[in-house]
Amino acid sequence: MGVDELNFERDAVSWISPLGKALLAADVGDWVKLDDGRSAKIVKIVQDKGPPKAQSAH
Repeated sequence: MGVDELNFERDAVSWISPLGKALLAADVGDWVKLDDGRSAKIVKIVQDKGPPKAQSAH
């Protein structure tokens, strides 16, 4: 996934993409539109988990 991408299949968005920045700026309770150019989803922010934890290479 590149820095400007959204991947609905993996439920992932790059944190430095415009969409990622919009998500980071959102507060719990906000609604955010995610559009990958082919389809769009509107999501409600229900929990702030903070940044993802690094995964071990085991």
